[in-house]
Amino acid sequence: MNKHINRIVLIAGFILVYDNYANDCTQIMQDKKINEISQIEELWKKGNILEYYAKVKDIILDLTGKDSSCNQNVTIDKLFDNLISKEVSANEVGNEDLFVVERIASYLMSFEKVTQADRLVNIKLLCRYCGKIRKEILENNRPKRVVANVPLPSGVSGEAGMWPEAIKDSIVREKYKAAIRDNQENNLINKRLAKLKSMDSEMRKPFIAYLIKNFHAQDISSTFFSNCIKDARLDDWEKTEIINNIRSM
Repeated sequence: MNKHINRIVLIAGFILVYDNYANDCTQIMQDKKINEISQIEELWKKGNILEYYAKVKDIILDLTGKDSSCNQNVTIDKLFDNLISKEVSANEVGNEDLFVVERIASYLMSFEKVTQADRLVNIKLLCRYCGKIRKEILENNRPKRVVANVPLPSGVSGEAGMWPEAIKDSIVREKYKAAIRDNQENNLINKRLAKLKSMDSEMRKPFIAYLIKNFHAQDISSTFFSNCIKDARLDDWEKTEIINNIRSM
């Protein structure tokens, strides 16, 4: 009998230690990552934008790329909020920022082990994310003209796409360099627009399903619901689809 009692006490002690470790693990991991997130914001402030997104990518892959017993939702939400609050241009980052926000959005929509308070934060952030994508698409909806070889300025002999330094006139040479830069930037804008449209298309169905799953009939009249729908820039069909499905549940 005593052996059984001792065994039970030992197991209970092990469970208690494990639970304490899990709680410590969660807090330790959150504190470490939140501190890291705060530190990399200094890179952004100093204008080291590409380095900033490289660091962000490492953090995101670490947080979402493995099955951890630690709940990192608070940490991920903090980073997500930072990312979708920033305004960037294709010339600055290309599509570097889109990789990380897309990864976070996909993770949050599939991760269900969260408290109700965290769930509301996730919903709000995802609605802002959807709206941010759609806003940028609307602002740059017409593809820019891009050519394989930029034509030479009028009066300059040679072939389109030639080396600018071969142009002797410094004023014309700088004008040609500027035209080449504009063409390169237009190409980046077009690639970014194509990626944004792809993200919006791929996200549409799972995002609508996510909202239907996480809202209830009594939520439809709430300010929170209205603001989320507005932030997400949903069209009339999407709004109707969501509301009808929520009411039918």
